[in-house]
Amino acid sequence: MKRSCLLFALAAATHLAAAPSALGAPPAAPPPVAAAAGPSGAPDEVTLDQVVALVRRRSPRLAAQRAEIDIAAAEVVGADLYPNPAISYGVTRTLDGEDTVNGTTHEVTVQQPIPVAGQLGARRSAAEHALAAARARAAASEVDAVRDARALFVALLAAQARAGVLEAARADLDRVGQVVEGRAQGGMMSRYDTLRIEVERASVAAQLDAARAEVEDASGRLAVHLGIPGWRPRAVGALDASPAPPPVAVAALPSVRAARGDEAAALAAIDVAERERWPIPNVGVGALWTTRGYSFSGSLGVSLDLPLFDRGQGAIARAKAAARAAAAAREAVENETARDAERARALLALRRRTLQAFQRDVVARLPALREMAEDAYTSGRGSILDLLDTLRTHIEARLVEIEHQQSAMLAAVDVLALSEPGAARR
Repeated sequence: MKRSCLLFALAAATHLAAAPSALGAPPAAPPPVAAAAGPSGAPDEVTLDQVVALVRRRSPRLAAQRAEIDIAAAEVVGADLYPNPAISYGVTRTLDGEDTVNGTTHEVTVQQPIPVAGQLGARRSAAEHALAAARARAAASEVDAVRDARALFVALLAAQARAGVLEAARADLDRVGQVVEGRAQGGMMSRYDTLRIEVERASVAAQLDAARAEVEDASGRLAVHLGIPGWRPRAVGALDASPAPPPVAVAALPSVRAARGDEAAALAAIDVAERERWPIPNVGVGALWTTRGYSFSGSLGVSLDLPLFDRGQGAIARAKAAARAAAAAREAVENETARDAERARALLALRRRTLQAFQRDVVARLPALREMAEDAYTSGRGSILDLLDTLRTHIEARLVEIEHQQSAMLAAVDVLALSEPGAARR
């Protein structure tokens, strides 16, 4: 009896020494993650900073958004170019009757449209505003992609933490089961205790399988978001919500800059539409010569459309309507972003208080609770059910702590996304 008690105490002490600390505490320094790389070329283990760098460099969504900058830049190149001149050549010859054109008459005319109502300047200004708006949208998309990548990293980190808790719980139950089985074989305990431990082991093993599947799913989602096929990364880091960054002026946020850029581009389009309603003069210079009784003549003329019916009313109305819509969208984005920033910071503070209270009132008391249950069982004052109930309480508390840590870290991710001014690319 005494020897069995010593064995159990040794197993319990071993577990307490090996039990993982709160995930919010700083972990040991992670191993270098750049040394090992999988078949995709990306590291098998990644930190949060590495994930952010990868999404900025390899995200298919960001690559597509940045391609729109190239399109807008190309529009700037051609916005203020003059239209190409047109050249025409004609031959006139009498085919029947009296020759009135002196044999063969040749005529060459060159025509050049000349925008005189400021159309070219308006087009360039509109193209430049559209380019600025495209860059702002790309910056906003980058912030969104980084926020999603951080959230996926947190989900993977939390899934790994849950799997770690359940792996430790299974190992703990294995050690406890060996002690209980030894005592049962020595006649000091009934087979009920052994069967009860086996059932508990099977239950924890099933939870562990589900947790490992969650890890695989979270790892795959992160790989898909980064556009790296065949990659199954492992997250390295702690579930720790870092301090909230200082607030950034709403006007500096990429989403607001994008909305304001769209509004500026829409206003510039009104100027283009109003200038395009003026007809563009077409200046023509020509030469005419005959082959019989040689003569040579020159011509100069101007032609233009008469804006009697279509004076650009439709284009101007569309441009003004688009500008009103862009202004309404900008105002909505500004108001929503400001309120969202306040909400995110308040939620982060609440999540942190909840986590700290749980760690203080629950997690900090787990070791003492567990020690009392183990002492009661080894001394014969407690049953296997009491011990297993304590072990389950320990597991559930650790899993709940991870949920609180994940919630706090996700709240920090939202605050960070609403505090990053972003950077336009290209």
